[in-house]
Formats: sequence, structure tokens, C-alpha cells
Amino acid sequence: MSETFYRRGLSLVLITTLLAGLTALAWGLPNGNRTWAADSVAPMTPYSVAYHVFAEHGPNSGYFYFKYPVGHQLLLAAVGSPVLAWAALTGNLRSVSTDYPFGMEDPEPVLATLQIAMRLLSVLLSLGLVAAVAGTARRLASPRAGLFAAVAVLGSYPFLFYQHTTNVELPYLFWAFLALYSVVRASESGASPRWMWLFGLAAAMAVSTKEQIVGFVILLPVALVISNYARLRAGEPEARLLPRGWASGILASVGTYAAANAAFFNPAGAINRIRYLTHTLDTATRQTYAGYEMPIDFSTDWTLADELVHLGKAGSGVIASVGWPALVTGLAGLIVLARRNPRGLLFVAAAAAGYYLVSLRLLKQVEIRYTMALSSLLAIPAGILLAELWARRRLGRIVVAGVLGLGLIYSGETLVMLAGDTRYRAEAWMKDRLAAGKQVEVYQSWTYLPRWQMTEGVRRIDFDDIGIDGVRLRQPDLIVLSSKGMAGMTMYPNPDWRDGRGMMLVDEKNRRFVDALTSGELGYSETAVFQNEPLIERPLITSLNPAIHIYERNN
Repeated sequence: MSETFYRRGLSLVLITTLLAGLTALAWGLPNGNRTWAADSVAPMTPYSVAYHVFAEHGPNSGYFYFKYPVGHQLLLAAVGSPVLAWAALTGNLRSVSTDYPFGMEDPEPVLATLQIAMRLLSVLLSLGLVAAVAGTARRLASPRAGLFAAVAVLGSYPFLFYQHTTNVELPYLFWAFLALYSVVRASESGASPRWMWLFGLAAAMAVSTKEQIVGFVILLPVALVISNYARLRAGEPEARLLPRGWASGILASVGTYAAANAAFFNPAGAINRIRYLTHTLDTATRQTYAGYEMPIDFSTDWTLADELVHLGKAGSGVIASVGWPALVTGLAGLIVLARRNPRGLLFVAAAAAGYYLVSLRLLKQVEIRYTMALSSLLAIPAGILLAELWARRRLGRIVVAGVLGLGLIYSGETLVMLAGDTRYRAEAWMKDRLAAGKQVEVYQSWTYLPRWQMTEGVRRIDFDDIGIDGVRLRQPDLIVLSSKGMAGMTMYPNPDWRDGRGMMLVDEKNRRFVDALTSGELGYSETAVFQNEPLIERPLITSLNPAIHIYERNN
């Protein structure tokens, strides 16, 4: 394959990636300062974080954002700033307030536009992720391998889902794979020092987006030194143990991290954030900024059975993300990579091993999105194997078309579920009933429910007020449950999961209420269900494709 064909093919893949991201980009909007994606960044959150860091407490206040590093939050604030400027220039934003409507006369168009702008950043960085994966496979094997690897990335349904959100997953993966690509380039003969500069910047930005990715990048310099040592032993010309630009790369990394996390203005906050993650922060300071201990487990008393269970969870997340055919192709591609480019395998293995050992292994729970680094990494050896198969003419090309085609169908269904979200149909069904004065109760997070948080006639009941007695007293006409986020009704977070009781505790009163409602004991019957049946069954991200169940009081 010529370089010209590679560039044209990659351009086509990137255009496809862009179109996928733009499809249903307004999913669930307008929706106030909320979103249908769990753990996504609400439109005004970056501005709240920026205010706390720079304005509310003054220099070196010790403030830290408990959920994520501030680096990506400040980037999101910059991305959305033209929208707020537009609101101010048109007279919509006349003052600043911390609560809805945030000083705006008509907040919904502004908040929805902010959300779109921030989602567009995810789309943009998803293009960079695809390009970085393609470039890495190309440098490790061939242009054809790079092109097939780029297509393989699109076979991950969480990739397409998180394009449409302000979650940090795609941003930190972009920076991580840019760091991987930079190290691979730095390992080549006569490499420019700029590749180590880029590695330092990309690694620092990845960690400044979400520290969970640190394991992916932490072993890459070690792999680079080992690769360089092998080149020295082999007597390759221009081989050197430490790559050119290594010292300035370290400076770039430290400087980028300090700048992204506002350590120049609030060094105590940057340190407190690290202490919070490592459970070394004093209780009083932690309770000031965070309501719970970060669920990271540093214990070392794991048995082999524990390790296998955790590995199984990680593997299940990868399988759910890309499906069995893509998984088998990626694993088989590792064998091809080991045969064709053993030093190249070293970089892929370092990223995978580091991410599991330092990142996934320390997490108390393993969700599908936490395995996206591994499923995206598998696209590189998958592309290399598919390039080998393509060279085997007809049968090989049939296999290539089948694997990539299945992957695109598997992930593409995500766009159908987003565009046809069940909550849209539930909203339409309920419209006339609300207009007729019906009273509706909901109990779950608005993340998993239709957009009724400011709708007259719909009341969200607080956790402590959920129960059989409360419903019998209030007697709402309709009760709405979502199939997603049910644990939020019957369980509550353990403030300190290290006490041995687990991360979530069961509220028996609320559990009995759910049982009584769904069994008909409370005098309610299910009157409508809105659900989409996926073409291909798989475990789904919590926010995706909820079934909405509506119960009506029996007369």
C-alpha cells in the first residue's frame, strides 16, 4: 500500500468518525445543567471548578476537585467560553450565580449549546485517538496495518457512545495514545528529540484529565530504554540507551502537569489531590472537599483466585466493548507482532500491563468504560493481523471484511440507541397526562429518567422519603422507574468502604418498596413500557438504552 493510499484511506476513516460523532450529538438536550450520561461533566461544572481554584479561596488554598483533576475541566471551560460570551453580549447572562439558572434569563439554549461545544471536543479528540492508533500500527508494521487498526477502533461501541458525551474517557485516551505513538517514534533510528517532548506533554495531559490512565503511560519509558538497549546490543548505528530529548521530555511533562493542574497558583490543592487519591489526606481536609474516600484499593493481600476474578472482570469489559471476533483478532495479532517486530510488541505490552497493574487492579470496581484503554490498544495488533490476512488474497480478504464489518455493525447500533432513546417516547406518552393534571413520582437520578426535572406535576422523592408508607400517603397517579440506576433507589454509598462492608450498603425499607411496587402489592399496575431491544445482545454502559416502566394507580 502506498503512502498516498494510506493517507486517503485514513482521511476516509476520520471523516466516518466525525460523522458518527455528529450523529445524535444533541442526545438528551436540552436538559438544564444535567446530562443522560453518568459521570459526564455538567455544562457549568468547569466554571465552578475554575472559580473554586482561582477566585473563591485565593492562592494556595488547598482546594481540589474530588472527582477529576482540574486540567481537563479548565480546557472545557475554555472551549465553552465563547458560548458564555455570546450569552453576555446578547443580554441573556446579566449576572453570575452558582445555582440554576446561573444568572441567565433564558438558560436552556445556553446550557444546551455549552454541552454541544464540550461534546464537540470529545468528537475532535476521538479523531486524534483514531489517528494515533493508526500511526502506531503503521510505524510498528505497515501503512495497511495502520489503516485497518483505525477501522478496528470504530468497532468499539463505548468509543461511539463517549463521543457523544462530556465524559473524560475519550480525552484521556487521546492523550495516552498520543504518548504511545510518541514513544514508538522516539525508538526509531535517528529520532528527533521532539518525540520525547511530545511524550512528556501527552503523558502529563493524560494524567491531568484522569489519573486512572497513569498505568498506561508509566511503563512506556521503561520499554523505550529496554528497546534501545536491545538495539545497542545488536550494534545498530545511532543506537543510544537514553533517547534524544529525554531530559527536556521530563521538563515538558512536569511543566505541563503543573500548568494544567494550576499548581503554579494552588500548589497545596495539587498536592491534596494526590494525597486524596492515595488515602494519605487528613480526614478534615478530605471531608471539606469530598464526601467519600476515593475507591482505590492499595491492599496487597490478594490471592490467586482474587487476581483471576479481577482479570475476568477486565476481560469481560473488553469483550463487551468490541465482541469476541475483535478480541480474538487482537490477541492473535499480538503473535504476529511478536514475530515481525518484537521490540514493537514491547510497547504494546508495556501499555497493557501497566494499565492493568497500576490502574485497573487498584480500582474497587471494573466498569466497561474502565477497559476502553485495553480494547482500543487491541486495535493495533488487530490491524497488523488483518493486514497479513489481506495479503492472502480472497479468503483472507473475506475474513478481514467480516471482522471489520461485524465490528462496525456491533458499535454502530449505539447510534441507533442514542437517536431513538426510550426516554423520548416516554416524554411524548406522558405529555397529555401531565397536561391533564396527573401527578407523577420518580425516585432515581435524573441521569436515567426523562427530562422532567422542571416539569410541573413530576416530583422526585428524596432517598430517605422513599418507602411504602410514603407512597400510600401521597398516592401519586403514576410512578416511573428506569431499568438503569436502580441501585440508586435501594443502596447508598458507604462513606468509608475500607470498613469491610463494601462500597454500597442496602436500604431494606427502599428495597421492600420496589418489590411491593413491581409485584402490584401497592395497588399500581404497569401501564406502559418503553424499551429498545438491541440487535446484538451485550452488557451495556449504564447510561445507554434504559427501559422506562410506568406504573399507574388502580382505581
